[in-house]
Amino acid sequence: MVRGTAVPHVVYLLSNNEISERDLPTINELCGILPIERARKAPELNARSARTALLLREIAGIDQAKTILCTTDFGEQFLVGPPHPLKRELLETVSTRFKRKFPQGALRFGKNIILRTFHRKIDEDLYIYELFYTYSQCLKQLALMAKSYTPKRGAEFYLEQPATRIDFHCNPRIQLSGDLFRDGFLKVISDQDLRRFRRCPICGQFFVAWRLDKAACSTKCLAVNRVRQYRERQTEDKGHRKQKR
Repeated sequence: MVRGTAVPHVVYLLSNNEISERDLPTINELCGILPIERARKAPELNARSARTALLLREIAGIDQAKTILCTTDFGEQFLVGPPHPLKRELLETVSTRFKRKFPQGALRFGKNIILRTFHRKIDEDLYIYELFYTYSQCLKQLALMAKSYTPKRGAEFYLEQPATRIDFHCNPRIQLSGDLFRDGFLKVISDQDLRRFRRCPICGQFFVAWRLDKAACSTKCLAVNRVRQYRERQTEDKGHRKQKR
C-alpha cells in the first residue's frame, strides 16, 4: 500500500519486481495479443482463446521478438507477440494466493460447490487470473459508486464488466455447475445496499461496512485512519491560521 494517496494504491511484489494495481494487464496484454495493422484494437480474448494463441506461438517456434497472425472462431484476425514480461510471475502469484484461500480447489456460493479440474497448469493459471482481474475491476467500480450513491426510487447504476470474457470450458475435462461470474459473484452482491461496499483507505482491501459510518476494514486500520485524519485536520488548521495572519 502506497501512503499519501487519496485513492488506495496497491503495489504487488513479484520476486524482485513491483507492479501497480493500476497496471495489472488484461488477458490480452498478459499474453501479447495485438491488433493487426490498421486495426483499432485486437479482439478481446478470454482465458481459453488466449491459451490457444500462446500454444500456436509455441508450436510455430519463432523468434521471441516476432509476431504470428491468428484468427478467432468468428473470423477476427489478431497478432500474437511476446507475452508480458511478468506473465509467469503474475500467474504464479495469483494462482498461489487463490489456492491458499481455496485449498480444495472449490468455491462456495451458498450451498453450491463449484469444482474445477485442469489437466494443463497454464489453463488453470489463466482461468484464475481472469477471475481475479474481473472481480477486482468490478469491486473497484462498486466501491467508487458507493461514495456518491444515494438510494432513491428508480435510481440505477451500471456495472461495467471488464473486456475479458470469462470462459468456463477451458478444456473438456473441466467440471462446472453454472456460471461463476453471473451465478456466483453477481448473485452474492445482488439486492445488497451499495453504500456498504467499501475499500479500506489504509490497506486497500475491499470490505462490507455493516455500519455505514465504518471507515476502514479492521480495528488496526481504523486506528491508523483516525491518526491520519487527525493529522490532516491539524495541517488544514495550520493553513487556515497562516491565511488569517
